[in-house]
Amino acid sequence: GSGISFFTFPKDVNLRKQWAHYCRRKEFIPTSGHRLCSVYFSSNCFMQDPQLLGQIGLQETFKKRLKPNSVPDIPLLTEDELSNKPSAAGVCGIFC
Repeated sequence: GSGISFFTFPKDVNLRKQWAHYCRRKEFIPTSGHRLCSVYFSSNCFMQDPQLLGQIGLQETFKKRLKPNSVPDIPLLTEDELSNKPSAAGVCGIFC
């Protein structure tokens, strides 16, 4: 697989607001259908470190799970940055 996971927005109101703010979309209100891509979370946000698991060949064995209060912490790419990185744009848009 691609190693990418998609996470639903948290039910906790404050955490949900933080995730929505991160998306930088004007007047965005996430619904149950919205997801955020795992590429926007650093290794510190996951229960198991995906990079470490990959190094020892176990990345595909474990489902990526976020720690309970994780907030996306890897900066979003701008439209210009996405257009210069076709591989990233093909996998994830500004907002997955």
